Amino acid sequence: MDFALTASLKLSVSDEKRDNPSNVPPEIFNVSFKELLLCGTELTGSLMDAGANDDLLSGKNGVTFLPISGLGKRPLSLVPHLVCKPTHLLRDLADFGYTKVQRLEKPGEFRYLGDVLDVFPFRSQKAFRLEFWGNEIEAIKELDLAPPSFEQRIEEKLRRSFLEKIMPGDYVVHADHGIGRFVRKQSIEGNMYLVLAYARGDTLFVPEKTDKLTPYIGFGNPRVHGLNTLSWASTKRKVNEAAFKLARELLELYAKRELAARPPFTFDDKEISDAFAKSAGFVLTPDQKTAVADILRDLSSRKPMDRLICGDVGFGKTEVALQAALHMIGAGKQVVLLTPTTILADQHFHYIAKRFEPFGMSSSLVSRAQAESNYNADLIVGTHKILFRLDKIPRLGMVIIDEEQKFGVRQKEKFKELRASIDMLSLSATPIPRTFQLALAGLRDISHIITPLPGKEPIETFIFPFDEEKIKEAIEEELRRGGQVYYLVPRIRDIARVEEMFRKLFGDAFSFDVAHGRLPEAQLLRTVHRFRQKAFSLLVATTIIENGLDLENVNTLVVQDAQKLGLAQAHQIRGRVGRRFASAKAYFFYNKRSITPEGKKRLRTLRQFQGLGENYEIAIKDLEIRGAGSILGKEQSGNIQAVGLQLYSEMLKEAVKTLSKHAKLEV
Repeated sequence: MDFALTASLKLSVSDEKRDNPSNVPPEIFNVSFKELLLCGTELTGSLMDAGANDDLLSGKNGVTFLPISGLGKRPLSLVPHLVCKPTHLLRDLADFGYTKVQRLEKPGEFRYLGDVLDVFPFRSQKAFRLEFWGNEIEAIKELDLAPPSFEQRIEEKLRRSFLEKIMPGDYVVHADHGIGRFVRKQSIEGNMYLVLAYARGDTLFVPEKTDKLTPYIGFGNPRVHGLNTLSWASTKRKVNEAAFKLARELLELYAKRELAARPPFTFDDKEISDAFAKSAGFVLTPDQKTAVADILRDLSSRKPMDRLICGDVGFGKTEVALQAALHMIGAGKQVVLLTPTTILADQHFHYIAKRFEPFGMSSSLVSRAQAESNYNADLIVGTHKILFRLDKIPRLGMVIIDEEQKFGVRQKEKFKELRASIDMLSLSATPIPRTFQLALAGLRDISHIITPLPGKEPIETFIFPFDEEKIKEAIEEELRRGGQVYYLVPRIRDIARVEEMFRKLFGDAFSFDVAHGRLPEAQLLRTVHRFRQKAFSLLVATTIIENGLDLENVNTLVVQDAQKLGLAQAHQIRGRVGRRFASAKAYFFYNKRSITPEGKKRLRTLRQFQGLGENYEIAIKDLEIRGAGSILGKEQSGNIQAVGLQLYSEMLKEAVKTLSKHAKLEV
C-alpha cells in the first residue's frame, strides 16, 4: 500500500476509506517513518489459531496458509474484510518458509505488489490474490497463472526498466493519485519505497513493486496534482470519455476490413518449405518461428491479413517475411516487397533472387534505376514507385512493407486503401507511434521478435564531443582487424570537409568513397556494390544508409554531428553494424557548441539502451523526448498531456475491448 504525508500534517494510508488523523502524534516531524508505518493493526493471535479447513484451503470462503518449515507453527487462515497489516503478513509468510518471487510458479511462493498480495499456498492446487484496502483484506480471488501475453511481458519489461532508471525530478503517473515528481528511493522497514512529491507540499510513499506507477510521457511540463482532491478523478473521467469516442471511430475504420473476405491461401509442400528455410544459413529463433506460424494462420483464414512484425534491428524480420512470401507464391499469388529507398530495394532484390530462383520462383526490381521491370514475376521488389502500378500485377496477393514509418502521407493513404482487400505485412524495428498504438489497442495483429539470433552481440556505443584523434583511433582499430567502416555525416554540405580531414589524418593509408541522395541512382548503387565487394575500406555517407544496408564486414560506425539525429533514427543507423556475429562498435560524436538539451537526452538514451532487443524502450523514450502529440493527432494531444501516454493507452485499449464486446453481443 502507499503512504502519504500531506502538508496539513495528516498521515493517510492511500486507498483507505477515510483519513485517521487521531493516530498521528503531534510531534510528527520527530517521528521516524518506521514508527509512522507501525500505526496499523497487529495480526491477532486468534487468527493464528484458526485451524485449516477444506473451505478455506480451497479459497471458497478465504484462504489458509500451511507452514512449509518450522515445528509448532499453526496454519494461518484469512478471510475477506479481516483487518490485517500487510507488512506483518509478509513477515509471517517468510517465517512459514514461503519464498518471495517476481512471478508465481509453484506452491510456497508469494509476491507483493503494493496493495495486492499474490500467494500460492503450500499443498494447494490454486494460487490466490489478496486485495487490500488500507489494512483490510477487501477481497480474496483465485489467481490465473496462465503464461503472460507478450504485451504483458513488454509492459513488465518497461516497468522494470523505468523503476531501475528513474531519476530525481522525473514526472510519474500514479493511477489513483495523478501526476507527481520522483524525489528519491527510501528503505522503510526493509521494503523499498519511491518518494513522490505532489502539489501543496504533499508527499506519497509508493512501494517499489507497485503496478500503479508509470513514467509520464507527454510533452512539456504537466500539471502536478494534489493528494486527497477530486481533480485527478475528474481529469481521468474526461479523458476516459474521449478515449471511448476515439475507440468508436477506430472500430468503425477497422470494421470494413472485418467484412472483407477472400479464399484461404495454403501451401503444403513441406519439402520446399524446409529447403527454403535451410537456405537462410541459420536456424530460426523461437520468436521467428512463432511469427511465421502467426502469418500462416492468417493466410489460411478467409480474412485479409494485416499484421505488424516488430523486432529490433538485425533480429531477422526479413527472413520471416520471405518465408511468408514463399507460402503466398506457392499458393499461386504474387508478392510485392515495398522499401523506402533504392539502396534497400536493390539489396533485397539481389538477396531474394539468390534465395528464390533455386526453387523456380522469379523476382523483379522496380525502381528509378531499373530501365525495365517484369510485373509477372512471383516476387516484385520496389520503392514507392510500384505503389501506383499495382494494377499491372495480375495475381497480387500480398504486400510486404519494410519500415512503414519511412513512407509519406500519400503512400500511407494508399496502404489504407489496400488493407481493405490485400494481405498486408509490415516490418518495423521502431514502430511508428500510431502503428504501435493500434497494435496495443488490439486493432492490429502484431508478432514480436525479441530474441536475438544466436551469437549476436550488443553493439558497444560511445558518446564523445568531436575529437579528430578519437575518430582516427576508432577507424584505425577497425582497419587493423580487416574490417570496414561507415562514416556518417547528416548533411551533404559537410562531406567535403570530412574528405579534407581524412587526407590530413590518414594521407593515402586507405581508400574511401562517398554515398548520398543527390548522386545519380546508378552511381549510388555502383558505389554500394563496390563497398560490398571490399573495393575500398570506408564509406562516407549521409543518413541514406539508415535503412537496409546489410554488410557483414562493416563493424564500426562513426557518426559526426550526432546531435542532429533523432533518437529512433540514431538507433536504426547503429544497427547497420554488427549484422552477423562479429563484435561491433558505434561512435557518436557531437558538436559541443550546438547541442541542445534535447540532443543531450537523445544521446544519453542511446548510450543507456545499447543492449539487444531494447527497441521498445527506444521508441518510448523517443516519444518522451520529442512529445507524444503526434501519436493520435492534435485532437488527442490534450488528453495525452493530461494523463500521460501509458495511462491513456490503457484507457483506449480498455475502451476498444468494451465496445468490441458490446458490438459482438448486438450482432
